[in-house]
Order: sequence, then structure tokens, then C-alpha cells
Amino acid sequence: MNEPELADLPRLLLRFNRRDFGRLRRLIDALNAAGAVPPVTGAGAGPPRPVARRGGNGLSHA
Repeated sequence: MNEPELADLPRLLLRFNRRDFGRLRRLIDALNAAGAVPPVTGAGAGPPRPVARRGGNGLSHA
């Protein structure tokens, strides 16, 4: 990774298809509107956990 300051930022993983681009754009806009969140500390801190798959829409949840 050539931007090490981004290594610890949270990430979303999802399956993308061009048909649902509008929905992805709305998700990005909503996340940007929410602004920054304070870092997680305590019991919830640590490396990402594997996620369970939901339905056939390609979305994941923890």
C-alpha cells in the first residue's frame, strides 16, 4: 500500500454490478454525509472479523 496512513481506516466489502450503480452512489453519499466517527476502542477494537453472507444481494454484515 503506497498510502500507509489509510491502512487503519474502516472498509466496506461488497459485490458491485453496474446495474445497481445508483444504489452504490446513494450509499457513498450517505456515508459522506454522516461524517467522521470516533475511533473504536476497548472490546470492539482490533482487526476486522469475518462476516456472514446475507441473501443474494452481495451485501455483508458483521
